[in-house]
Amino acid sequence: MNRRLLCLCIAVALVFGGCATLTRTETETYTIVMRDTTMIKEANNAPGQRENGVVYPSTRMDTIEHPVTEYDSTHDRYYPNFLRAGVFEAAGLFGTGNSSNGIGGGLFGVYGLADSSFAQHGNSKTFTGEMLRFFPYETRLRWFHDSPNWTIGTAAYEIWAPEADFSKAITGIFPIYIRKRYFLREQIPYVIVEPTVGIGIIPTPMNYINLGVTLDVGSLGGMNFHAYLGYIAGTQLFGQLDSSLQSHHVSQSSSFPYFGLGVSMLDFVNTVAETQHEWKDYTQSSLEVTPFNLTVLHSLRGDSSLFGPSSSFLTGIAARLATVEYPIWHFGGNVNIGTSLINFIAPSATHGGLGILPLRLGYRILLIPDELTNESFAEINYYPSSFWNIADRISLDLKLLRVNLTLGYVDGSRGGIFTSHWLPYANAFSDLYFGVGIGLGGHIFNLGDLTPW
Repeated sequence: MNRRLLCLCIAVALVFGGCATLTRTETETYTIVMRDTTMIKEANNAPGQRENGVVYPSTRMDTIEHPVTEYDSTHDRYYPNFLRAGVFEAAGLFGTGNSSNGIGGGLFGVYGLADSSFAQHGNSKTFTGEMLRFFPYETRLRWFHDSPNWTIGTAAYEIWAPEADFSKAITGIFPIYIRKRYFLREQIPYVIVEPTVGIGIIPTPMNYINLGVTLDVGSLGGMNFHAYLGYIAGTQLFGQLDSSLQSHHVSQSSSFPYFGLGVSMLDFVNTVAETQHEWKDYTQSSLEVTPFNLTVLHSLRGDSSLFGPSSSFLTGIAARLATVEYPIWHFGGNVNIGTSLINFIAPSATHGGLGILPLRLGYRILLIPDELTNESFAEINYYPSSFWNIADRISLDLKLLRVNLTLGYVDGSRGGIFTSHWLPYANAFSDLYFGVGIGLGGHIFNLGDLTPW
């Protein structure tokens, strides 16, 4: 498997371990006091005989009590604890290195996920460099009398590569970034201009500095688009063998200006005001957000199975990574558009394809509120494989787990750039398939849960 794609899959798997840091819990303690008033009236007749027509005085006693009951009670409130929390960000960089020796990330820096030799195939001489960043995170920085739009953040790992010569690439583990937000639009989708200062502190202290500004558009179900302008300078530390075959570290300086376009998936951005609202009141903007969906397929063509000759029913798989869908409000919201960072489908061992950021158009019907939906969709995949996929899917939402039944038809070609490491057989393919799958870590929302935009 391609090294960058493997790193991306590991990053998505690790996201579930960090979810606990994304929530701030505030506990309110109450003393509940119950006050009451009890009045008892008693009338006792005087002892002795009575004669008719004679009124005798009676003894009357009134008792008034004021009981007080006190007990303690607590209530937990859960709030978002971040201004930004994401999984994956990538960008393609213009003119940062030799145009004949590009990295191959392409537009947005994500198309090279399918093929590490993207540029060598002549597909990306414009985008000579690439930036990859995993698990970006930002929280509020309370500077200048608690100014609301200062942030401090980091990322688990980032790499800035000007070209295919990785000795010129600058990498950082948990760099420190300080940003100031200027909102051009304060409603979803947000449009933000962010001047940025970044300092790399690992593997060596102060190994690079990154000065720049970004234009961010999002966050729509965790999907954002970015434009970058800046300058990065630092040192790259790498191992080298000397004449005695002893390994030692060599540092090499690298610096370059950059301009690029990027995209981030499963990357959620909050305003300061949103961090003051509980999770139950959180603003939703997408019909679906799913980190990972895996479906096992049965090919109705009867081709050989990916799982070997012993499997007669399960012949293939389909997988989606970082899927989002948005309602088209102009048509009432049931019509939707969507995409996935990676879409892989192989109905059998002999054919299949891979799509990066495919385009999907669907129509969704709510069968049971909050639980069961039916969606028909048509999907176009244009790179690295060229194929279209028409299907109908029934989904049962069990909160963090979703069960899917899918019936579909796929037709297209694997693509010449799509190397044999994935699919070693025929280039053109078509198939009718049935599938059973699960979606992990995501959720399907009702239209009533969403904020129109």
